Amino acid sequence: MTSLPVILSWGMGVDSSAELFRFINEPECRTFDLSDLVVITAMTGDEWPETVALCERYMLPLLNQHNIRFIQVARGGESQKDGAVILHDSHMDGPTTKLHAWGSHKLADHLMHNGIVPYRGRNKRYCSLKFKGFPIDQVVYKIFQDSPRRRFIGYNAEEQKRIKENLSDYRYLVGYNANELDRIKDKSLQVREQGYHYYLGFNSDEKDRVKDQSAAWRKQVFEFPLIEWGWGRAKVEEYCRENAEGNNWRKSSCVFCPFSISSGGRKLLFDGYREHPEAGALAALIEHFALSMNVDQTLYGTLTVPEWLEKEGLFKSLELHHEKLANWKEWGVYAVRRIFPYPSGVIRQTNILHRGTQAEAMQYAQKLATMMGQSLELIAHSWRFWTMPKNKDRRPSVEEMFVVCPIKVVERQGRMSQHQFAIKWKEITGKKPDPIVECEPEQDEQLALF
Repeated sequence: MTSLPVILSWGMGVDSSAELFRFINEPECRTFDLSDLVVITAMTGDEWPETVALCERYMLPLLNQHNIRFIQVARGGESQKDGAVILHDSHMDGPTTKLHAWGSHKLADHLMHNGIVPYRGRNKRYCSLKFKGFPIDQVVYKIFQDSPRRRFIGYNAEEQKRIKENLSDYRYLVGYNANELDRIKDKSLQVREQGYHYYLGFNSDEKDRVKDQSAAWRKQVFEFPLIEWGWGRAKVEEYCRENAEGNNWRKSSCVFCPFSISSGGRKLLFDGYREHPEAGALAALIEHFALSMNVDQTLYGTLTVPEWLEKEGLFKSLELHHEKLANWKEWGVYAVRRIFPYPSGVIRQTNILHRGTQAEAMQYAQKLATMMGQSLELIAHSWRFWTMPKNKDRRPSVEEMFVVCPIKVVERQGRMSQHQFAIKWKEITGKKPDPIVECEPEQDEQLALF
């Protein structure tokens, strides 16, 4: 048996749960003692209730019975300087009797505050990296510093491509705050983004094989037991059923996860909305804010969430979504400007021009559109107009849009100052963005609402 600390990232889904069940039930399959095992789960805030119930009923008693350290963590806030929050640590707070599945800073709030949907870039799921990988890495380093350890990842034997996509030559941003620089062993990392690589299959005697010496303090060995065992999806599902009295264990995901529908889980997703209409309504609300900022940001492919809900007969979710919008207290008119630099990328500037009731926001937007020689249109479930439409075939280019939306999305400046944005805008258009003239609506104006 090795004496290295063993860290298992437990996502609560079928893959990592099968892995954890087997480690506990079959000592012959592991090369470590359970006293060296640390199980860590990052809570994003909106896991499926059935998954939470199965974990609490079948897994938590086993962890307590074998005195396995179980740490529940969550992202601390929008900024990486906010670090991670430890929601519960069984070795500090006592046996785990429930999952803190509501998390701390929720992924859903992050998406709505920024007016975005979960996205994938270079085959990386950035929502998982920010809300799972980041807080787990924060806590792992806080506990183990730069000591050697092993990390287990619950990819099954049919997911070997995900190793290359997510862990090969991968760079993270580690969110130490301004008071924690002395904790970093490599002083060269104090003045720049901290990059490090994950190396697969290295043990504590192979440190000389680590090519990136700036990352040498992360003496971790990443291992993939399910792949080593040859366990694919059918096997992990079967093993979980055997350990959960025949109950089906689903793949871990947030209730609004767009990747679940893209990987063949459409029926499972919409069946979940039939059982939990509020989950479907949450997905629709997240998408509503995203579409308000960008008409191309649908959550589930070519149809919007309300269109999917109607197509699938999920009218309760649709009703709850419409009720949520109808009862929203504060609405606003947003100015959304984008710069599309050459050859790629986008810089978004978002400003709130007016706050009030839904009727007042509509009146303001109508007055503004008339003043600019435009007309409001209901596009992608929001009233809006463009003064500079997006040109998908040209870079550099710009887009300027005004939209009526519930107040939730925060004002943002993108990756440059307001002055720098204005200069870049002028370089492309020949003039700086026009200041918005105050145009309070007349009290007797009446406009049709949504």
